[in-house]
Amino acid sequence: MQTLSNLFTLLFIFRENISRGRKKHIWVSVSADLYEDAKRDLSDLGLDKYASAKCYSLGNYKNQDTIKQDEGVMFSTYNTLIAKNRLDQLLQWCGDSFDGLIMLDECHRCKSIELDGEGNAKKSSSKTGAYLFATFMCFL
Repeated sequence: MQTLSNLFTLLFIFRENISRGRKKHIWVSVSADLYEDAKRDLSDLGLDKYASAKCYSLGNYKNQDTIKQDEGVMFSTYNTLIAKNRLDQLLQWCGDSFDGLIMLDECHRCKSIELDGEGNAKKSSSKTGAYLFATFMCFL
């Protein structure tokens, strides 16, 4: 569990990114129940309108849907992210010029990852860890 100071540090970084004009952000956590908590936390920072109008849950879209919102924060659980086509769907939403914040809440719960000598995920890695690594590599 995050301490209050860690959570608010993350949220202030998020607020700063919004103020700098970065339009799309990703928030990944362990439970779909935390989506409403994330919106409440943004409201606590004075981002009430943003929280109510520009927070989306990847789990609310079908995996073949094209996500049309042109700005906001996309919330996902680690389990949703590893489901069929979800990473591709998220990357398509981000677009080629993504410069937003990627927030990995409770990332120690995404299991494990081992890399081979070329920096690729080994088969012994957890599926969640491998997908999380793939997500990062897509933004480099």
